[in-house]
Amino acid sequence: MERQGFEIWDWIIIVLTMGLSMGIGIYFRFTGGKQKTNEEYLLADRNMSILPVAASLMASFISATSLLGISAENYYYGAIWMIVNIAYGIAIPIITNLYLPVFFGLQKTSTYEYLELRFGPRIRMIASLTYTLQMVLYNGIVLYAPAIVVEAITGLNRSVSILMVGLGCTIYSTLGGMKAVLFTDLLQTVLMYISIIGILIHGTIKVGGFQNVFSIASEGGRLNFINFNPDPTERHTWWSILIGGIFTHVAITGVNHTSVQRFLTVSTLKRSRMCVWMSWPLLSFLSLIACLNGLILYAVYHKCDPLTAGEIAKTDQLIPFYVVDMMKDVPGLLGLFVAGIFSASLSTVSAACNALAAVTLTDYIGRHVPTISITVMDVLVVGCRHFKILGKLYSKFLRLYPFVNKCVRACVRACMHEWCKVRETMLPWLTKFVACSYGLLFLALAFVVEHLGGLLQAALTIFGAVGGPLLGVFTLGMFTTFANEIGASVGLFFSMTFMLWISFGQPRPIPQKLPLSVEGCVNITLPSPAMSSPSDIPYLYRISYMWASPIGCLLVIVIGSLVSLLSIRFSRKPKAAPLDPALFTPLLAERLRQRRKQEEKFNVQVIQLVEKETLQTRK
Repeated sequence: MERQGFEIWDWIIIVLTMGLSMGIGIYFRFTGGKQKTNEEYLLADRNMSILPVAASLMASFISATSLLGISAENYYYGAIWMIVNIAYGIAIPIITNLYLPVFFGLQKTSTYEYLELRFGPRIRMIASLTYTLQMVLYNGIVLYAPAIVVEAITGLNRSVSILMVGLGCTIYSTLGGMKAVLFTDLLQTVLMYISIIGILIHGTIKVGGFQNVFSIASEGGRLNFINFNPDPTERHTWWSILIGGIFTHVAITGVNHTSVQRFLTVSTLKRSRMCVWMSWPLLSFLSLIACLNGLILYAVYHKCDPLTAGEIAKTDQLIPFYVVDMMKDVPGLLGLFVAGIFSASLSTVSAACNALAAVTLTDYIGRHVPTISITVMDVLVVGCRHFKILGKLYSKFLRLYPFVNKCVRACVRACMHEWCKVRETMLPWLTKFVACSYGLLFLALAFVVEHLGGLLQAALTIFGAVGGPLLGVFTLGMFTTFANEIGASVGLFFSMTFMLWISFGQPRPIPQKLPLSVEGCVNITLPSPAMSSPSDIPYLYRISYMWASPIGCLLVIVIGSLVSLLSIRFSRKPKAAPLDPALFTPLLAERLRQRRKQEEKFNVQVIQLVEKETLQTRK
């Protein structure tokens, strides 16, 4: 690929983009409540307006990964991917009517606090760690994507690019709280739209209009919308994209802590629902433009594919190549495109750092500091007993004076507790430190992304393999009254292990690209396509990655339900107290409330009847 260095206008746009993002963070750091409480830092005092939250919901999902991957997907595999936007529309009412009311009603800082209320502390910890794994893996990919652009356009080494972009994202994500993240996401949404619309307009003019775009795409077999094959091993069909897209979007937007945290930044349930509904057109419009860009680029390069010709090394470099190849003569367009890609990554990474900081402080540090301190104290006491002389004297002394033993333990426990206790004024600073630490972790993982294949498929595979089981746990809790902690834990563990195995196990089939041509290239011969025999690959490894989320979710529900029923059947523990109806989806919650009212009414009638009979007996 030809390297094109930045000119002055490109650098000005990049500096302005980064400067505005940093400026918004600094502004909210020193205005309002000045981020002195975690309520403001993590939840923006729960009084945000609808548009920034809706834009942030979209920006957190459409990252640089999507902007680069969706266009390449449509170029090499066809426009059937556009069907996923229908799945998004179906998922929205499912989210707003079945899942969102539960989270909004509880008003918890961490989404996984729900699981402790519904099941118990163990499943909360398992799910929280699972979410952390999911977000860390995904954001490693998100951080890697803009490094491709910088390398393609400036020739800067990819490792240096990852370090530069990663450190920039990390610094920005720790500057401001949720208010800064939301308003910066709004700015970055505008920049993302401008960058991809610029490619859309430029490419359409170059090809000669949309009619030529669709004509060439049709001749090349790219308008492959009609594929209703039920075979789950086929990569993309109506069924895999529609069903898989619904489950994936509900998992990402409905129960993922990054999204739920945004639901809680507005004041009412109605406004929260409006945020979700408004995010759908913002998401689908951007996705459709990215899909059209893939078809436009095919119309431009249909006679000389840059990947086959050796101009690019990976499909994910297709859009950067077009920008360098066709748009380099327009001043500032290179910088504008890179600004859009950077904005996409900044919004996703900053959101993840903020969300993971909330989960870490609420689910890990806030819950387990006292427990850790007691454990440390016990270790110190036991360690003393291993000294030869002192240990013997200590043991004899404590056996003779059990009261002293209790006092010593109480004093050490109190001292350790005070030593580990974090002052309220230090919590925001600790939160920022944790957010910064996660940013550095994303940076380290970005170096291994190259081994995961295409960006889009790798990203969605992670969300499907891990997000599907998490969706199953929340669904099991909200839609059933009999599920218990042991059932949910076993279901989540088995499902996630199974899905990670079949999602990343090797060998895997090589996705077959649609026909490509190099007849318009100079001195280029089309190589023989790599052929693979599907029969040599285990069936589970051939299942489309789009089925990962539905399978993972259903496995948790089925296994969790069976284990719960068996544990109830053979358990000797007394029957648990009735659960709070607020922990269930609205339809089920209403039935439980009515049942509770009927039981209370019946109990009152029984008491009145007993009292009446008692009075009659006395007479």
